[in-house]
Amino acid sequence: MTHSYATKLILLASAFSGSAACAQLPVVDISLENDLSNHQLLLHLRANDYDFGELLSNLVFTVRWPETSTATLSFGTSEWCPAPSSAFNPAPSAMVTPGNGFKYRSWNSIGLALLSEIQDDGGCDQTLFADTWTHVLTIPVSNDPNGTFFEIADDQFTADNNRGFFVSLNGEQFTGTGTPPTEITGEIYSFTTDVSAVNAPADLVLSPNPAESTTSIAWPGSGPWSVAVFDATGRMVKQQRMSGPTGVLATHDLAAGSYELRALEGRVVRSATLIVVR
Repeated sequence: MTHSYATKLILLASAFSGSAACAQLPVVDISLENDLSNHQLLLHLRANDYDFGELLSNLVFTVRWPETSTATLSFGTSEWCPAPSSAFNPAPSAMVTPGNGFKYRSWNSIGLALLSEIQDDGGCDQTLFADTWTHVLTIPVSNDPNGTFFEIADDQFTADNNRGFFVSLNGEQFTGTGTPPTEITGEIYSFTTDVSAVNAPADLVLSPNPAESTTSIAWPGSGPWSVAVFDATGRMVKQQRMSGPTGVLATHDLAAGSYELRALEGRVVRSATLIVVR
C-alpha cells in the first residue's frame, strides 16, 4: 500500500502524537558559519542532551545581511541529506528588502519521513547527535566582493512575518512537563571562519576597555564597516553598522563578562577582547 506525501505526514504525526508529549525531545540550536574564503554559508543544527533521528516536522530560519551589500544567496544543497529527500528538504523564499537596512531570505523544511529512514524511503539515514554541531546545509554566496557578514535573523521583521527560527519535532513544539514547558526551538549562533585579516590595518583600539556603558572603537579603515560582539559560547549578541574612523558601541545592555568583538570592512576582519563591567 502506498501513500501520498501529505497522507504520510498525517500518519507519521498521528503515530507520534500519543508518545511525543511524554517522550524526551531535544532542544535544537541553529548556527550559521560565514565561510568567507569559500564564498558560502554553512548551516548547522545541534540537538541538546538527546540524539534525534525521528521526524523533523518543521524547520524555519531566515538569513539577513546588510541592504547595501550586492551579495545574493543560492538555494543551498545538503550532503548530509541530499535531494530528493522528504525528511529534510529546505526550500527558500524570494529575497526580500523591507527597507529596514537589511535583506532577507527564508528557508522552510517540512519533514515527511524520519531522518533515520534510508534514503530510498525518503529519509536521510542520519541522526542529530546530542550536543554536537551537525553541518546540514551549504548555501553558496555570489556577487560578494566585499565579504558580507550574514546571520540568522531574529528581529522585528521576522517576528511580524512569521519567519523567525522555529523547530517542530514529531509534530511537537515543546518538550518536558514543566510549567511553562520548554520550547524545542533553541538558540541562534553566528560566526565566521575568517577571523584573521587579509591585508589588515592596525589592531582595533577600544577605549575604555573594560567598558561600563559605552566604548569607542578606533578603526583605521576608509569605508563603512560593521561590528559584531560574540559571547563566550560563540553566540552573536550585538551587531552595529559604523562609518568613519571611530565608532561608539553601547555596552549597557550586555552582561558583565568577556566578549570577542569583530570589526569587518570588506574582506578585512579584525578582532579584539571587550570586557564589560558593572
